[in-house]
Amino acid sequence: MSLEEKLSVIEGFDYETALTNSAGEEDFLKEILSEIPGECEDRIGRMQKSLKEGNYKNYCVEAHAIKSLMATIGVKALSERGRKHEFASRDGDIDFVKADCDSFYEDYRKVCSVITQALEE
Repeated sequence: MSLEEKLSVIEGFDYETALTNSAGEEDFLKEILSEIPGECEDRIGRMQKSLKEGNYKNYCVEAHAIKSLMATIGVKALSERGRKHEFASRDGDIDFVKADCDSFYEDYRKVCSVITQALEE
């Protein structure tokens, strides 16, 4: 099974975008992908801590990072969710952030899990 097929189970995944953002090189894409799962739990932990402490600026930075990472690897749906979290935390819409954060974290974990599985096989 190809890398594209393995990653296609991710909602909103666009292989062509991922490949384009990786200079058209699947090996480079694999390098980029290999870094993402290892950051997942640390990033979520920082987001949870920031939210708990009311540090919305740091939350915004982490949401921005997820947005950008997901856009780079062609995961449009999660990139858009990251954008919503980034803007909501920046603009003080903390009710949205708190209402959606657990689902957002879970979807991010799922993407990271699929990436891990795709690279292991």
